[in-house]
Amino acid sequence: MSGDKGRTDISNSPENSGADLINEVIALTGLPSQELQEELQQIVKNSGHDQESLTLEQLRAAMIAYLEAIQAEHLSNSSAQ
Repeated sequence: MSGDKGRTDISNSPENSGADLINEVIALTGLPSQELQEELQQIVKNSGHDQESLTLEQLRAAMIAYLEAIQAEHLSNSSAQ
């Protein structure tokens, strides 16, 4: 637990696996877990990172790449109209 009350520390603890990190992120979102787990696993796979050894920094980088791809697709679709 971090110093902030009610917040969970999902830092790069060596005893936690990448799957633990993904599960913690899913739990913190409050979104439907099955769909989100499948989506996060696909995002991690597409980023070229191994889910079992995934670090918080790698997950951040994968999410940034995913969001940038969505933004580029959105901008491309918007300009085509």
